[in-house]
Amino acid sequence: MCAKPVDTQSEPLKDPPGGNAAETVPVPAEGSGSPDNKAKTFRERRLSMAQKPSPEPARRNRRLSVYGGATGPQSDPSTPIPPVTACGAQSIAGLEPVPGGAVQKINQDRAIALYPFAGDNACFLGGVFDGHGRAGEKVSQYVIDTLPDELAAHPELKDNPGEAMRQVFMSVDTSLASHVDASVSGTTAVACLLRGNHIWLANSGDSRAVMCRQKKNTTTLIAHDLTVDQKPDTPVEMKRILAAGGHVTPAGANGSPSRVWHNLRGLAMARSIGDHAAASVGVIAEPEITEYEVRIGCFFLIVVVVVVLLD
Repeated sequence: MCAKPVDTQSEPLKDPPGGNAAETVPVPAEGSGSPDNKAKTFRERRLSMAQKPSPEPARRNRRLSVYGGATGPQSDPSTPIPPVTACGAQSIAGLEPVPGGAVQKINQDRAIALYPFAGDNACFLGGVFDGHGRAGEKVSQYVIDTLPDELAAHPELKDNPGEAMRQVFMSVDTSLASHVDASVSGTTAVACLLRGNHIWLANSGDSRAVMCRQKKNTTTLIAHDLTVDQKPDTPVEMKRILAAGGHVTPAGANGSPSRVWHNLRGLAMARSIGDHAAASVGVIAEPEITEYEVRIGCFFLIVVVVVVLLD
């Protein structure tokens, strides 16, 4: 399981650079002298917008926010601990260009990898949650703190896991309002419940679950999407949004996503947990539930935050 960095998906809100989650990387002044010195300063300028290390690495705080393990004390956010060796997770905070260098953005991604789940040694729960908006990291954090326990205690988990996941997504969205100001902040949510050879998936937003399968009689691996991104211009989503009085702008030729608009803010997804102000224009938390049977040739499952640089 893997979570990759994305930019915030709600405009015009941007992640605040304050606190120790933000870091300014200086750009060296243009030097003079030998060609070697000029080449060195040119390389440093190039790295100032990317991976140039901090002169004080001990003060960095990347807030690598991936959690694992069904029991025991909560792990440090910067140290992902997968529950089994066959499972891994990664999330890296992005950089935002500013005059003179770049600042490190707050990592609003969260992930879960829980095995065994709900006391069942044949059951695994995994998922990723891509926060957006000013309080996006608080929303995604609340979801990973709340959703697993509610799902484990749900009376229909054993006999009807898909319905249990649907109800828990919606109940977590409801209780969120009492803990976080989620009026213009939210998170995508895609969760996968694996029991034996069967997978139940709940998806709200535009993160994605992907199964990698081996092509018959070859060593080639093929990616097969298990969920569909819920964008505002998807026909079924747009129908609901327009019926609620919402306005949808299409995806741009430059790669910018379609958006549903509310109070001069554009949201790049049609479903999410949070974003409660957008509920008035048809944005909902109810997930789409799909099922998948693991067969011979299925190598591994990826749950990923979809990267759209212009979101």
